Formats: sequence, structure tokens, C-alpha cells
Amino acid sequence: DLVLKTRVIEISSISTDPEYAARVVNTVASQYIVDQLEAKLEATTSATVWLTQRVEEFRLKLQDAEQAVEVARAAIVEEAGQGLEVLQKQLSAVSASLAELRAVISDKAARMEQIDLALSNGEYGSLSEFRASASLNKLRASESDLLDRRLSLSQTVAKGHPAQVRLSARLAVVRGKLAEEAQRIAAALRSELSSLQEREVEHSAKLRDLENRVLDQSRSELKVRQLEREASVSRTLYQNFLERLQETSAQMQLESADARVLSPAQVPGSPLRSLEQLVVILSGF
Repeated sequence: DLVLKTRVIEISSISTDPEYAARVVNTVASQYIVDQLEAKLEATTSATVWLTQRVEEFRLKLQDAEQAVEVARAAIVEEAGQGLEVLQKQLSAVSASLAELRAVISDKAARMEQIDLALSNGEYGSLSEFRASASLNKLRASESDLLDRRLSLSQTVAKGHPAQVRLSARLAVVRGKLAEEAQRIAAALRSELSSLQEREVEHSAKLRDLENRVLDQSRSELKVRQLEREASVSRTLYQNFLERLQETSAQMQLESADARVLSPAQVPGSPLRSLEQLVVILSGF
């Protein structure tokens, strides 16, 4: 019976054998405590089994997630051959080099237009590219000398004189050589411009290739970061459940019943007609 306004339970037994009556009361009290403890241990054991299963599941998920990160990173290195940071540096260097090359090509192309115009007008001394040629300067000096001599001769002989004809022929030869030398210089400059334009095409192709590789690797890095976040979540869940399992396992070793015997039954010294019972009091805490 429950004692009024308390958490104390009274257990009584009536028997003609006083020792038997006391033994019954004490046995019931002991079994009550054992049943309570077994119920608590059963609940804790079930929780431990469930937590053990969950911990193993999360351990496997974490293992798979970490392996997925490693596989993804290995794939990036295998495909690109180098890290994203290195590719970005290469891209920056090629881009800068291409910009410089295009500036040189633009300047060379504009200069080439001026050279072609000078060639069409026969102005071989108007541009620095022509003045820098020793052969062209020598021919221009010969041309100037022949022109002076023809002018002087025209003042002493009539037009069509054999001497005039010979000077004119020599002048024509010199001018032909001037044109050939100027064309040679222009051809060398045109070849240089063509070579620069070919380099521009190569640099442009290399730049596009690097841009595509950087883009692909950026996408791969994004995928790796996503896998790393998933692995981090799995790691957190695994650690949380592992801690709970350890706590539950430790709790099993410290488990105790919620009741204790306040007063064990004693063998009565004399029979009681109306209260022929032995009493033990249990307290729930």
C-alpha cells in the first residue's frame, strides 16, 4: 500500500509462520528493486544497440564521403596535371604576353602601311627602316651623284647626247637596285609581322585552352568543396552519435534502481490477531 502523501510503499504479509511472513515481505521488496533495475537496464541496452547501429552507419557514410573527396581531388590533379592556382598564374601570364604581342603587332602593321606607301611613291629616304640600311644609303648616294652629274652635263651637251644616255642608263640601274633593296627590307619587315601574327594565333589558342582548363577545374573544385561539406556533416553526426553511445555505455555501469528498502521486515516476537503482518517500507527516490 502507498503511504498517504508520500512515495513510500508498505508491504505486508500474514502467515502463521512468522519467519515465513518476514521472508515473503523481504523477498517481494528485493524482487521489486531487481525488476526496476532490470527494466532500466533493458531500456539502456536497447538504446545502446540502436546507437551502436547508427554509429556504424554514420562511420560508413563518413568513410564514403571522405573517400569521395580524395577521389575527386585525385581526378583534378590527373586531368589538369597541376593545381588551380598554378593554372590561374599561367593564364594571367599568357594573357599579359598576348596583350603585349598584340600591341607590337598593331604598331608593326601601322608601320607596314607607311612602308608600302613609301614604296609606291619611291620615297626610300623618308622612313627610318630605309635610312637604317647601309646598302640603301650607298645606292641613294650613287643616285644623288648621278643626278648631279646629269644636271651638269645637260648644261654642256644637247639632250640625247650619248653621254646623257649613258648617265640615264646608269641612273636607271641604280634606281632599280634601290627599289630591289627597299623591297627586300619591306619583305623582311613583312615576314617579321607575319611571324608575330602566327605567334598571336598560338598565344590565343593557348589562352583559350587555359581558360577552358581553369573553368573545368573551377567546377571540379566546386564539386570537391561540396563533397567536403557533406563529409563535414557526416563527421559531425558520427561524432555526436559516438559521444551519445559512450555516454549510454557508461550509464549502464552506473545504473541503479529508483527504490530502496527503508526498513526490512523483522520476524515478529508475538502474533497479532488483527495485525498479524510484517511490514517493510520501500521508498522511491
